[in-house]
Amino acid sequence: MRYLKHKKLLVLGTLACLCLALLWLQAPQPFVRVTFLYSTNDTRIGVFRLENDLTEPVHAIQGVFERKSRHGWVLDTDAGAVEVGGGDLRVGTAATRVFQIFVPTNAGPYRLVLFCCPESKVGAAYVPGPRRSLGRLMPLLGVPIRWQGRVAGWYFPASQSFRKAPPIEQGQL
Repeated sequence: MRYLKHKKLLVLGTLACLCLALLWLQAPQPFVRVTFLYSTNDTRIGVFRLENDLTEPVHAIQGVFERKSRHGWVLDTDAGAVEVGGGDLRVGTAATRVFQIFVPTNAGPYRLVLFCCPESKVGAAYVPGPRRSLGRLMPLLGVPIRWQGRVAGWYFPASQSFRKAPPIEQGQL
């Protein structure tokens, strides 16, 4: 009889821990946003705007392009990771930066997802106790990079979808 009581308590405790973990790993508020503005005349270059509504500067370190498929948004492995602003685009408190990067030229639609780190969270030393332990364990368990980043306090803003614009012909001007 005691065995069943302890088993019930163990199951309830495990469920409570799982619920707390799910609440803890929820996506942060969209304080950092990226917007696709337009393609230049050279359609390989896209112009984007990064907006920071945080109370501290943010660093956009790199980004990836995701392609829309019938299964949702998937990583575009042809484009790989893209460097933003020379590898570290810094946007001040409550500020906006416009930047240009090369965009994929094959069929789309695409969206740009940036890896943004608040200035106070640069480096691994800031992560407090249990989060630090969990952060070290997550790569070993194969947890997706976005979840790992969320535990560390990173933001992953995604632009709206876009397609490459057809090149402007001389006769069309």
